[in-house]
Amino acid sequence: MNTDTICEYTLQYLNNWFNDNKIKINFNFNAYGGEIDLSEYLYDLLEYLSGEIIDFNKYETDLSSLPEFTQTVFFETRKIHYGKTITYGELADCIGKPNAARAVGQALSKNPYPIIIPCHRVVGKNKIGGWFNTRTELKKKLLMLEACNSKIY
Repeated sequence: MNTDTICEYTLQYLNNWFNDNKIKINFNFNAYGGEIDLSEYLYDLLEYLSGEIIDFNKYETDLSSLPEFTQTVFFETRKIHYGKTITYGELADCIGKPNAARAVGQALSKNPYPIIIPCHRVVGKNKIGGWFNTRTELKKKLLMLEACNSKIY
């Protein structure tokens, strides 16, 4: 199966999975110098959305063009385990910036590697927080998927 076929299949699957053609994920790996094997990543993404626990930490991310603070936020976010969540404030504490919850949220909103850097696992103190409109629904669905499957494993 070539990369174009995998991409087409993945987009069809995502549309069915989210049951909403308005939700789109932008995988702009080249903008950040990423050297990710797209066909392997898309295969893993399909497995993940099918309920398999996939270790996305095997994918290296080139964040060198991003500010140091953002790199630190992304590095720490990758440590959040499948099925777990932390708040923006807790993540700010983890990086030694206890008053930077909003800045953490801003950094995560620029995530160039969706799922690989699991920003959906970072939530607000009193609500899901983070993305707005249809993206909030995407975040909820990913968290529900992980919550259901983490109980199985």
